[in-house]
Amino acid sequence: MTVRKRQIQQTQADILSAFLQLLEDQSLDKITMGMVAEKSGYARRTLYRHFMDMDDLLYRLVERLTLELFDEIEQRVGQAFDEAVFQFFHFWEQYQPLLSTLRKKDLLADLQRSWGRHISKLSLGRGDLAGNDYALHFALGGMFSMFLNWIGQDFTQSPEEMRQVALAIQEHLK
Repeated sequence: MTVRKRQIQQTQADILSAFLQLLEDQSLDKITMGMVAEKSGYARRTLYRHFMDMDDLLYRLVERLTLELFDEIEQRVGQAFDEAVFQFFHFWEQYQPLLSTLRKKDLLADLQRSWGRHISKLSLGRGDLAGNDYALHFALGGMFSMFLNWIGQDFTQSPEEMRQVALAIQEHLK
């Protein structure tokens, strides 16, 4: 990777991190591109070179988090199902303010679409279901339903409690 490409990636990462920090304290409606520029330490002009508007920032943030999550899961291929569920909810636990914002704005479907766009990056599945796209999408739908319920209940269950729910579901399906 060239030095320039690394600089571009770092600038975008800095801007997305600043945007995420702002979302922790303020609603999306109150955040402006100027605030993101100021928080990131870059000029507004630099911000607009990399992102068209707030919608683009949000889209790219969701994409980045999806890729981070899938990378974490992929690094643990071969782990037990319940451990994958634990890791999944542990990952999202740190982004509760963002998830609340997405829920309030009715944008959680954007997250699901992002997962769908990148699900092929996962090599999950065992035995005759390994690499089966339908099985992956079925699992994605189930996880998303659990995820929506978890968010709807204001994150009251811990990742460990969500693991136990997943184990109960798995046992029921046997």
